[in-house]
Amino acid sequence: MMAPAALNAAVNDALAPLGVRLTELPMTPERILAALRAAR
Repeated sequence: MMAPAALNAAVNDALAPLGVRLTELPMTPERILAALRAAR
């Protein structure tokens, strides 16, 4: 069960400079794009 947590941490680390933090799973491409759009 560590893989989803590791993936979540990696995505959040990558998006942190943009002010984006995802807390819901699954992290679908649509959710990531929506979070990026909302951060603009």
